[in-house]
Amino acid sequence: MGVKKVAEKKIKQFFQKIMEASENSKHPILIENSSCFLEIFENHKNEDSLNIQNALSFIFENLKEYPLKKQNKNIMLHVNCSVTKLKMNDQIISLTQRCADNTIIPNDILCCGFAGSKGFTNPELNQNALKTLKEQIPDNYYEGYTCLETCALGFTKHSGIPYYSIFHLIDECM
Repeated sequence: MGVKKVAEKKIKQFFQKIMEASENSKHPILIENSSCFLEIFENHKNEDSLNIQNALSFIFENLKEYPLKKQNKNIMLHVNCSVTKLKMNDQIISLTQRCADNTIIPNDILCCGFAGSKGFTNPELNQNALKTLKEQIPDNYYEGYTCLETCALGFTKHSGIPYYSIFHLIDECM
């Protein structure tokens, strides 16, 4: 958030802790937050000795043959910005379709406008980005899913239905 020297120091500490926790990359480290993973993926590729994986891709790959129990649900799905940039749209859509009978992805909402943490201080960004959301939710759709908690906050506030982490839905189907 504009404090580059502090950020560089913290990222070095982060990678050091990751090395320790993974026993020098013996074990994979899963990052649930797709925006954080994107930051690492785009700006720290030189840390390739680390076994850092995106949780969405890890679950997608490791549950390909797992018989998820499809729920009798109609759900809304938000494919967030970082998932799109990481080219993982098909993964989140596929997992969602394996978990629920019907899935709708709202039209023209490519970004929730939360912009990291800016949605807390500039809620009008989020409000404007989601201004067409509520009208796109059919009457028989009672919940939505995304893979980023800040997106879920904004979607819940502006949709009239609760939004949850996609990982909760997957867990429910296991």
